Amino acid sequence: MENVQLLRGHLASHQSGLREAQLRREIESLRLESEVQQEIITNLTFRHLLENLPSATAKTKSATTERTCFFRIALGKAQSHSQTVLQTHPFDALLRKYKNTAQMEAVGAGLYSTLSTNIHHFGSQYRISSAQWNAL
Repeated sequence: MENVQLLRGHLASHQSGLREAQLRREIESLRLESEVQQEIITNLTFRHLLENLPSATAKTKSATTERTCFFRIALGKAQSHSQTVLQTHPFDALLRKYKNTAQMEAVGAGLYSTLSTNIHHFGSQYRISSAQWNAL
């Protein structure tokens, strides 16, 4: 019983409250750092996927033209797919929500440069730990 009373006294003490507040601040800081790192990982992952899209045209055109063509074809297939088949296409939800396919094509075409901007300007936007990135 004496130990229980001592523990209760310690928990009610000022020192315990300070330590708890310090730990909460540290947890919040680590949570925010984790979110930022997840943003970087997401940008890198999506850009990698865009770089490795199945070619919609012959490889004689630029990568930008290839991506633009890919999105145009994918949106066209989604439109025809949603009118003929009950199964869903990955873009069906987008087409139901946004009717302007030209705008979606433009966003798709600009997605690579948006992701690249996020990645290459991380120095001013993100704190990168040296434990995760080497000098290269």
